[in-house]
Amino acid sequence: MRNPVSEKAFHLLLAFALVLMSFTGVFAIISTAESNEVTADELFISEYVEGSSFNKAIEIYNGTGEAVDLSDYQISLYSNGAAQATQSLNLSGTLEHGDVYVLAHGSADSAILSIADVTNNTVINFNGDDALSLNKNSEVIDVVGEIGVRENFGQDKTLVRGSGVTGPVTVYQVLDWDEYASNTFAYLGSHVMDGVDPVDPPEEPGEPGNPDVDEYTIDEARQLADGTVVRVEGIVTADSRALSNGAQFTTYIQDETAGINLFAYNQDALPDVNKGDKIVVTGELATYNGLKEVVPASIEVVAENQPLPEPKQITLEDLQNPQIAENYEGQLVEVQGFINNIPASPAGGGYNVSLIDGDFNGTTLRVMENALDITQVEEDFWYDITAIVSQYNTYQLIPTEQADIVKSEVQPDPPSASGYYEATVERITDGDTIRIQDPVFGETRIRFLNMDTAETYAAKNKDPKRTEINANQKYYGDLATEHISTLIQPGDKIYLKVGDQPTDDYGRILAEVIREDGLNVNLEMVRAGFASTYFLAPIDEEAYPVYQEAVRTAEEQGLGIWNPENPLLELPFAFRANDDQKGFLRYVGNSDTMEYVEPDLWSTVPVDKRIFFVSAEEAESYGFHPEGSEEEPEEPVDPEEPVEPEEPNYVVIEPKKNNGTATIHNKEFDKVQDGDHVLINIYNEKKSRSLLLNKKQVDLLKEKNAYLTVTDGTKSETFKMTDVKTSVLKVTLK
Repeated sequence: MRNPVSEKAFHLLLAFALVLMSFTGVFAIISTAESNEVTADELFISEYVEGSSFNKAIEIYNGTGEAVDLSDYQISLYSNGAAQATQSLNLSGTLEHGDVYVLAHGSADSAILSIADVTNNTVINFNGDDALSLNKNSEVIDVVGEIGVRENFGQDKTLVRGSGVTGPVTVYQVLDWDEYASNTFAYLGSHVMDGVDPVDPPEEPGEPGNPDVDEYTIDEARQLADGTVVRVEGIVTADSRALSNGAQFTTYIQDETAGINLFAYNQDALPDVNKGDKIVVTGELATYNGLKEVVPASIEVVAENQPLPEPKQITLEDLQNPQIAENYEGQLVEVQGFINNIPASPAGGGYNVSLIDGDFNGTTLRVMENALDITQVEEDFWYDITAIVSQYNTYQLIPTEQADIVKSEVQPDPPSASGYYEATVERITDGDTIRIQDPVFGETRIRFLNMDTAETYAAKNKDPKRTEINANQKYYGDLATEHISTLIQPGDKIYLKVGDQPTDDYGRILAEVIREDGLNVNLEMVRAGFASTYFLAPIDEEAYPVYQEAVRTAEEQGLGIWNPENPLLELPFAFRANDDQKGFLRYVGNSDTMEYVEPDLWSTVPVDKRIFFVSAEEAESYGFHPEGSEEEPEEPVDPEEPVEPEEPNYVVIEPKKNNGTATIHNKEFDKVQDGDHVLINIYNEKKSRSLLLNKKQVDLLKEKNAYLTVTDGTKSETFKMTDVKTSVLKVTLK
């Protein structure tokens, strides 16, 4: 048993997942009056190593606040998908608070054996498809892998429990674990849990008492195995304060050969560093979700105000090719792209901005709150961007200051993200989230649009009054996951139907998932009663009535979550609000009455009429008014008073795309003045007679009190735009 070090490396870009990872299992969280330290009431598995040959180990952590007698505990192995334990090992000794207990295979690498508290060649002889459990008095209290299921969850991986996990769970939660490359041993022998103060850290690599450390160029270091202790020198390309969250430390350095990330979970004695500092770093190599990094034990600033490396010119297409993109990882680059979506709120300390090019190659522009003011960046413009190439399973870009995002002098026609994208299912996460094999817009996570299924994570709110609610939510979450697994499976070819807003606040692709046979999986989940509808403004005007009819029918028939004998006790969005204890934040509109209510009154709006808004102002921008209020009547016109007719000013606008449903560039509407009459001719040779105006265009025409006439040369339709109640406008001439 060893005392924990004060850092366990997690990468800053873990921030994408931190919002989800905060939903972790906790048996009980205790905060005493004498201390601000958070404790859990049970031991849990904190690390799993399944490397090459016999490099296998399990680490158990005590965060309970007191020493624990291990004689009541056992580790069990479930080989090849067995439902019952095939091997078990009784533990012994005493595990101090904040300490870990490491079990290793007797033929493991010396780096593992030097840390191990006990060696064993039966239980600690697992493969990546064998589940393990931590038991107390023969009762399972924690697991890694799913008991009774043979699935390669851990082959050739090191899995480290996230610092936000503060207790064991009896159902394996993928998002609770941080994944590292095979034969990563850097974190074995210590663990960090949020709220527990580190105690007596051992010597770090490179500190006095350790052997001399070899110095490498950054490129040479990048080629070495994780766990290797290195010394590298480079120029800092980002202020550490700009990229770091809380007590974390992160930045990037670059020399003439390559670039690399530096990351420590706790900054402790590490100094703040600034752009242009030349530093010497000693630390251990690690890989987190594909990103090569150094976990620094020491940093020495040897010079300041040094010239930054010249950014390299790349394209977004380059980032789609791992063989090309890997060569740029950790380095400054320049790229041009179109920002088509900026989330309304940050996720994990930063905004996941969607960046695409004219051919719809895309990536995530990860804008940290401390780096620059996101309100100074506008959607629907092309930008010249200077950033560092990073990675979180797929390659991303990290700008480091306001001057890194500059509007392009020439603004080409904007691309549209909406359309169908072919993809292959990699795995099913839960009832409304999957991963695909190859990224779309630089992202592999897909969040199903227009629907919401019960959550599967272990509840955080452990109020005894919520015990039944938590179990009920998990029950229906698991049922949804099981049902969607009958509709699509890993390896299936699918089509992603993406709208004008391609990503959510977490950077996930928002899409309807269509099978090759044409089945809309999102809609089918609603029809079968495994999902509720969930519409956030702006909505798809065509999809909305179809989904709402489906949920109305499922509710009337008592299907799935609507079963009157055993209903879902809280809809997923309500469960999240109560489990987080943040309350309800979104205003809710009734699409029939065009009224909206305060967030806490959401239940007064029927499920098949609900549209959610981030604010009252947004609701009113879509034509909704507060419940119970009356819209001001128009000023009556005196019939005796003659009205001089005014000749309208006509503005002719040409569609940009006219081989199907016609669309128009936003900038075409810049010439519209107050009271103008806009004329759009949608004639085309394919005889398609439809026009689609987006929300921004509709809002502008309303603001300008404009009239709109759509014609194909033979038929026409005219709208007074202030009377239009929809957020987008689709006109079809028949």
